[in-house]
Amino acid sequence: MIKFITQADLLLYFYQEASSEITKTIEENLASHPQWQSYLDSLKSISADCDQFEFSPNSTTCSIILEKSRSYLEHSI
Repeated sequence: MIKFITQADLLLYFYQEASSEITKTIEENLASHPQWQSYLDSLKSISADCDQFEFSPNSTTCSIILEKSRSYLEHSI
């Protein structure tokens, strides 16, 4: 029986973060599921487009985010 593969599974597979079971299922059945390949191709295209962006967050923005995260971490302990 083939496990039902979701878009989340395919996304994890694309970023090489899927479990070995999911990875094996996708690789063994990719040829018979063109919609999976189409979704993976879309992810590849989007990823390539995003790699062309040349921007980085402002250092002040990063500091605020890190400070807020630290605050949540300290209060959750």
